[in-house]
Amino acid sequence: KSADAWVRSRADEFNFDENRVAIGGASAGAHLALMAAFTQGEKEFAAGDAETDKINIVLSLCGVSDLPDFFMHLPKNEYTGTFMGGTYGRIPDKYAAASPINRVKKGLPPVLFLHGNMDEAVPYAQSVELHRKLIKYGNVAEVEIYDGKDHGWCMRPPDFMKVMYKMEEFLLKYFK
Repeated sequence: KSADAWVRSRADEFNFDENRVAIGGASAGAHLALMAAFTQGEKEFAAGDAETDKINIVLSLCGVSDLPDFFMHLPKNEYTGTFMGGTYGRIPDKYAAASPINRVKKGLPPVLFLHGNMDEAVPYAQSVELHRKLIKYGNVAEVEIYDGKDHGWCMRPPDFMKVMYKMEEFLLKYFK
């Protein structure tokens, strides 16, 4: 959110429409993008001026959306414990609160999920379940699961350009 606020404060300098902002990432970066979008307007998650919370679209590539499930899937992943300030067993409420799947409500920005079904780091079911929940609440979301693709497949050739075109298609479809 701090990066969003910083970029928006320089909209004139960078010559872009601050009412058309997309945020995205891969893996943990997708988790942060989802949380930034899903906690818009929540003071405890604000980065200074809450008025900067105007994320219009989210792009989630092999993203983490359910931290308790992620921790159970990879319990020896020390990065998650470091990021969260402790293990799931010690602070389960913190893990639940930091999970985009637990922050779904009506009125969220459109989300594109791209995930490989051979991802051993982040189960692709996380994208499928979050997509399902977003639709249930009346939000716009699309999910594409890619057969035989592992974690991070979207960042390597030859898939990188396919992913770029898919994201461009989604942005053009939902930026109005």
